[in-house]
Amino acid sequence: MKRLPLPEKWLGTAIYALCLLAYFPLAGLWHSFALPLGLLLLLGAFAQFLAKNRRFLSLLDFLFFKALVYLWVAPAIAYSFADRLHPESNFMPIEAGAYFSLAIPGVLALLLGANAALALFQKEEGSLMERIEAQLLARPWLPFLLIGLGFAGKILYPYAPLGFRALTNFVFWCSLTGSFYLLFWKNKWKWVALALLYLLFLRWSLGSTQAGPPLWVLVFAALLLFFKHRTAPWKQALFYGGAMALVLFALQIKFDFRDAMRRQGMPKQLPAQIALFSHTLLQGDSTFFSPQRWSRSLDRFNQGYHVAMAQKHTPSIEPYARGETIGQALLGALVPRLIWPDKPLAGGHDMYHRFAGQRLSYSANLGPLGETYVNFGRGGAVLGMLLFGFLLGAWYAGLGRLAIRYWPALLLWLPFIFSAMLSLETDFATVLNHGVKATLFTLAIFGGIKFMKFRQGLFL
Repeated sequence: MKRLPLPEKWLGTAIYALCLLAYFPLAGLWHSFALPLGLLLLLGAFAQFLAKNRRFLSLLDFLFFKALVYLWVAPAIAYSFADRLHPESNFMPIEAGAYFSLAIPGVLALLLGANAALALFQKEEGSLMERIEAQLLARPWLPFLLIGLGFAGKILYPYAPLGFRALTNFVFWCSLTGSFYLLFWKNKWKWVALALLYLLFLRWSLGSTQAGPPLWVLVFAALLLFFKHRTAPWKQALFYGGAMALVLFALQIKFDFRDAMRRQGMPKQLPAQIALFSHTLLQGDSTFFSPQRWSRSLDRFNQGYHVAMAQKHTPSIEPYARGETIGQALLGALVPRLIWPDKPLAGGHDMYHRFAGQRLSYSANLGPLGETYVNFGRGGAVLGMLLFGFLLGAWYAGLGRLAIRYWPALLLWLPFIFSAMLSLETDFATVLNHGVKATLFTLAIFGGIKFMKFRQGLFL
């Protein structure tokens, strides 16, 4: 297997290390030009992603994009253009220099740590596509088995005891993973099956007003196909540009749709749901191009607001936690609730109230950057993000090595395992709980089947 040349392999690590070193003596300059510098780094990260996506399944790169957009570019846009979009909105509660003195080195540290771990541990995964196809050629029924298991999990979820709901949700993910298996199915009807399955996912998404899962499935399916066929970078760029336009479109109408649903109630029948959606789209409180709707999109992307709220409240009112919440998250990820009945619940409402001083009516959290800050302060947050990035990079690369050595199709389970860990909007308890349990769930499936040594059974 051809190895990447050493300079190319370490290029991302070198760039982020140099940027982090250059930040400290020139912090004021970085703050003044935060928006163009953030956009430049975002463009560089995207170019690196396109370049290596023909050798690696670069799922973890979406974390880099989200960090740069949510914590750097979107807050910089808010500081620069908030008055023009919505003068009455409070996009950022502290002044720009105070926010970027935490956000810029924190984001650079996260990217540095993750890229360093990938450079150290990741191996090329190109040959896995052919090995997955060979396995499915012998077992064409396998995708449908996973999809059927997923549907069973979806049906059982509302009736499962609280302690088992996470398990039924994990089982539901089997249907999404089964759809990825279908991409390698050697049958001309696979696109019909995929289209019907995707329409069903959209139906569930409409009922829950969650636009993220269908878009996430679509993007990862494209990532797999681009990786399998070694698609030219410019074609990939066109697709991801279109995906970004869909995200903006979804955000434009999401809030109006949810408001209409709260006022009228969500209809149970699909035609009535579509009618409500259409009415919201065409008769919303403002047009697609109006500043009001763009301000809502910016508000959704701007996760820096929650970090800034934590900076404003901690430590001036609430003292630093000194590792308390992160220690609980690490312990909670390893100890099941059956053994620790009083284990803290994942989710950020209590943490947000304690460290940001507000109780919100909607779901919000401090995110990894905000949580490391309220535990250790600015310097500790930068170091914490470096370690967090290295942990995620090593975790991802380690699973890739297992796929290369033992179970090629483990690659198709990475979206399930990393679905929470790629989020910068949740606390460490949520990230680590999902990551550890999803990894063990997936490895139990593969390891158990291998241990039983079925001659004609499943080999995922």
